[in-house]
Amino acid sequence: PGPIVLSAGSVIDGEASRSAAQLRKTATTTSGATQRGGGSSSSSSAALETEASSSSSKKGGAMLSTGGLVALTFFSVTGGPFGQELIVKAGGPAFALLGYVAFTAAWSAPEALMTAELSAAYPEAAGFAAWTNGAFGPLAAWIDAWCSWVSGVVDNAVYPLLLLEYLDQVTDAFADDLLARWLFTLGFVASLTYLCHRGLDLTGTSAVALAWFVLAPFVVFCLVAAPRVEPRRWCRVRGDHHGTVKLRPWINNLFWNVNYYDSASAWAADVDRRRWGVAMAAAVALCTAASLLPMLAATGASDRPYDRYTNGAYVDVARDLAGPWLARWIVVSAAVANVGLFVSEMSSDAYQLMGMAERGLLPAILATRSPTRGTPTYAILLSALGVLALHSLTFEAIVATENLLYVCSMLIELAAFVKLAKTRHLSRFSPATLAAFCAPAALLLLLVAAVQPPLVWAVASALFLLGLFLYAAIGPTRRSCRLKYRPLDRDWTAPRGSLAALCAWDDPGTDDPPPGDEDDSDAPYADSPAVRDFAAASREPLVVARAPADSAIV
Repeated sequence: PGPIVLSAGSVIDGEASRSAAQLRKTATTTSGATQRGGGSSSSSSAALETEASSSSSKKGGAMLSTGGLVALTFFSVTGGPFGQELIVKAGGPAFALLGYVAFTAAWSAPEALMTAELSAAYPEAAGFAAWTNGAFGPLAAWIDAWCSWVSGVVDNAVYPLLLLEYLDQVTDAFADDLLARWLFTLGFVASLTYLCHRGLDLTGTSAVALAWFVLAPFVVFCLVAAPRVEPRRWCRVRGDHHGTVKLRPWINNLFWNVNYYDSASAWAADVDRRRWGVAMAAAVALCTAASLLPMLAATGASDRPYDRYTNGAYVDVARDLAGPWLARWIVVSAAVANVGLFVSEMSSDAYQLMGMAERGLLPAILATRSPTRGTPTYAILLSALGVLALHSLTFEAIVATENLLYVCSMLIELAAFVKLAKTRHLSRFSPATLAAFCAPAALLLLLVAAVQPPLVWAVASALFLLGLFLYAAIGPTRRSCRLKYRPLDRDWTAPRGSLAALCAWDDPGTDDPPPGDEDDSDAPYADSPAVRDFAAASREPLVVARAPADSAIV
């Protein structure tokens, strides 16, 4: 055994002649000297990981390329300029364009930064649930994971409906036939669930190809519209001739078109942690360009009334500008985009369930991977059943409900990001800088929640309470052995006196003291499962020292 390299400039000797206590003392001294000499307490999460994280993440599945991660994130967030026509209808071109830029700066950038930094620190399928558990414990992590998963399932129910609305622009086959629409939704969900089951590598590769195909007609659309663009049309607002701005649909549809960057964390175990910074920056740039440019082209080259900007309006604008060939191409692009959006969200939701089951939070059956594909079969099926159960909701109801649930989960994640940066030094930015950066995002989340109607609040509250009920029910099922669970990861055990402990979450016979009983705030720490796995494999004492800020990987 040679030196254990934890990060650039942080090497701890693995000689057997040194005792664990000596190593611990050396690491603590080195950490303190580094902080005093560097003048900054910020250090990277790279100090918590080893090269074993890359190899350990390959167990049971294929690795995602940077392009695959960017494409999957693109489809998790927007998937193209589909569904954004309602933003123009609610506020006119001026408020639509300004709102998109403002929401991207206030929300998309902080969310992407948080996802990049914490996914590199926690390379596991539990994703954001692992972040919030590390910051606040199992109850907050469960609430975050539950709200996010339900929000994702509700979100996936919108894509068959959105595709049907685009198909209605060119055919009447599904217009008034409820049976035909239900059979179409069933076939859509079943076929794409099978694609997710085929494997993550196929899904990532497919997402890259789908992204190119989806964006191609809109490149042509923008080129055709460019000579006819009149910038004065961008300055019009809905209040000019069509009444006041409709604030609720304007905010809901804007937020729906710029969120879900954190969904990429579900693939953290299948991504090289060094790729996160570049991938998230590229994803933000791609999503912004893919949405803003078609909106600029359509509103600048057409005098179409705002009230006629419904889902599928870009098809009519393309028909007016270039003819039916471009309109049909955009409909085909919409079909492919909704495939990509559905597959990306389904994959993220399923891998999140798998990661929580691997940590012992959910029944072990949800962690079962296909022996040939390495994909979480039962987690995928559960997510698909949730989509089918919600397919009858309207587009507006789906967007409003998922937005409110997503707000709840994101408030927890932003708070976890700031706390981990302060207590665990998992970011190269200071906690004060992160707090200032995340404050506009938190205010935006509160604004989204404030505009929701009472019925949406009632539905979201019922789903929230259902999540708390399931949280309380997990303990008894673990104790009675009615369902098979994997051993509860020590990071997820409950401090004495907490709600999780009262719900009997801890495994029977657990001898390890629950976290929080001892004061280890100044001791070296190793939160990452990859670090602990590497230590066990090497049969050497492992001490993790905090690294200087210049070792940051993001």
